[in-house]
Amino acid sequence: MYRDRVSALAPYVSALLAHAAGDTAGGLRLRSSLGEDEAFPVEFFFRSENRMLDFERYALDLCRGRVLDLGAGAGPHTVALQAKKRSVVALEGSPTLARLLKARGADARRRSAFGVSTASSGTPGGFRLPGRIPRPGVDRTELSHAGRVGRPFRELYVDLETLARHAAAAGWRCEVAFEAEDAAYLARLTKSG
Repeated sequence: MYRDRVSALAPYVSALLAHAAGDTAGGLRLRSSLGEDEAFPVEFFFRSENRMLDFERYALDLCRGRVLDLGAGAGPHTVALQAKKRSVVALEGSPTLARLLKARGADARRRSAFGVSTASSGTPGGFRLPGRIPRPGVDRTELSHAGRVGRPFRELYVDLETLARHAAAAGWRCEVAFEAEDAAYLARLTKSG
């Protein structure tokens, strides 16, 4: 069924590279099992802080000390934090995007955000994302760009109660830092004790 498709995130990577090279005409198409079917503007992934959503700007203001940007993509948060003179390490699973981040001036490392222990990333702590999280909300999504269609992948939506329960089991305290009307939230995790 998906024989002629590329890897799930290949259209995302190619869209970011095209945009970085000056091709602003192409868009990223997103289709999901939740009924979304939209052209997504690639410049969103390169936005400056003044174009970020309210919760993103709030999250940036909360950052202190060394910051780890997991799954940094094109690095809008990393770049914004560097402009604020914060020490940031950007982790990105794609070697191509890690190179793009470095070209944008980021301290970027090629590493998947899944299963990262902050202690092994040079940041104090030790919160490890569990290998298996119950999937209270899963959406199957596919991306396409420039005629290339990626295989569907699952996006995980974790409600605040589930996150808090897993964080507590790992010795972390979870508090709501920002909550939007659409049930989106920003959580702050701090080491208990």
